[in-house]
Amino acid sequence: MSKRVLVTGASGFVGANLVHRLVEDGHETHLLLRPPHQTWRLRDLGGHAGQHHAHIENAAAVKAIIHSVKPEWVFHLAACGENPQQTDMQEMVSTNLMGTVHLLDACLSEGVEAFVQAGTIQESDPTGPYGITKAAASRYCEWVARTKGVQAVVVRMPKLFGPWEDPLRPVPSAVVRALRADSELVTPAGDRSYVENGVESLLAAAGSGVLPEEVPFDTGIQKFTVWLLAHPEILRIYETRLGLKA
Repeated sequence: MSKRVLVTGASGFVGANLVHRLVEDGHETHLLLRPPHQTWRLRDLGGHAGQHHAHIENAAAVKAIIHSVKPEWVFHLAACGENPQQTDMQEMVSTNLMGTVHLLDACLSEGVEAFVQAGTIQESDPTGPYGITKAAASRYCEWVARTKGVQAVVVRMPKLFGPWEDPLRPVPSAVVRALRADSELVTPAGDRSYVENGVESLLAAAGSGVLPEEVPFDTGIQKFTVWLLAHPEILRIYETRLGLKA
């Protein structure tokens, strides 16, 4: 069944994959975008997703957008601090914690059916402001769900890889190294999962109908060859340079 959906953090890696999936599945999709934002992941959407611009820490602006869109599902992926270049602790507090508070409170006032927060594995043992603020935001979601009786679910995500990932991130960098050298592609150390699995978990959480719950998303350490990444252009280049067949 088609839903009216709003996604924050839609210009990011996971957010863009989620948005493309929502559009493909026929949902009425709206994006809450922070000005300015990266556009390269969203260029091929055309007019298939409504765009709304606001800073998520601006409670009045967020409330106005939620009131205008009246979403049935909200996916909250906007965050600050996962990128090593983002080091402003005040911004992490205002975005990760207060932004979540403002968004969830606005959703409560409009009777949103499902609120799904993308958590992080760093919440389990936070050692810095990113993990601490994300953990606090998740605890707030769970508290609201328990006290208000609404569906607010946190999906704790592992490290993901896949389409629209920043080219400088570990897995894309490993792909480039493998293409430039006669070597097997092996993922960098750490637990990783394909981004489509993350998207599926978010969608499942929205449609589950469960009340307060934190959903851990665990995956074992995996080894990836270029065949598993399976992008046709990557396969073509790999075959040409190494004389292999997919």
